[in-house]
Amino acid sequence: MWFTQWQVCLIIHTTDMRLCELDAHLDHKVEFGFGILGVLRDKTYLSIAREEVLNGQWTTTKIRVHLDGSILLLKRISRMWTLRVTASS
Repeated sequence: MWFTQWQVCLIIHTTDMRLCELDAHLDHKVEFGFGILGVLRDKTYLSIAREEVLNGQWTTTKIRVHLDGSILLLKRISRMWTLRVTASS
């Protein structure tokens, strides 16, 4: 199961019990369909940051995703997406 291959660090705001930060990366290569359908390599990661903007209101301020692998034995993928959100008061 591919979701068991992640190393994850969670930071929780203990008063509000809200997720502040999540950093996850693949521990090692994950194959789908014995590697024929696809492969995700250990360079794959996910990062999410959240901040409290008003009393009790939280918003996501950063999402970063990096995929590194291949699809159907032929197509190599290496993509990075970064989304930063600025809070307006």
